[in-house]
Amino acid sequence: VQPTYNLDSTTQITTTIPSGATTGTISITTIAGTATSSSSITIDNTAPTLSISASPGSLKANETSTITFTFSEVVTGFSSSIITVTNGTITNPVASSSTVYTATFTPKVNTQAAAVVSVANKTFSDSAGNFNNDEVEANNKVTFFIDTVVAPGVKITLPGDLTTDENGKS
Repeated sequence: VQPTYNLDSTTQITTTIPSGATTGTISITTIAGTATSSSSITIDNTAPTLSISASPGSLKANETSTITFTFSEVVTGFSSSIITVTNGTITNPVASSSTVYTATFTPKVNTQAAAVVSVANKTFSDSAGNFNNDEVEANNKVTFFIDTVVAPGVKITLPGDLTTDENGKS
């Protein structure tokens, strides 16, 4: 049974879409039955997801890592301001496609520790307004080891000229 509504130009109808429904058709017919208008609708209630990877996965002094952010669909609101970084810094991500971004991670100097790059829930969305909700998934953060401690240089100074002995002989 389909519901029937009498409308004037200021009436707004709200309806509940059954759980799991993703497509449908809305039809409007005049009371006299003389005109009908139909529109297909698509319902997007799927949250976008994110996978983060790093190359290389460990860093030494004066090295950087390329961080790749791969989304399940086109998103809005993604920038370096929503990326959480420990033991380093990250550049603003650059799009290499509509769903893949890369950024450069630079490790903190004089540090031997784990570095983490991650993105929290509800920080970006798809065109339908669905926010990400996958921060607990293993692929939503990358952890790698950094060792940027540089051993101090050692300078050895010996007395005298090593090419001669104390009598000046070679």
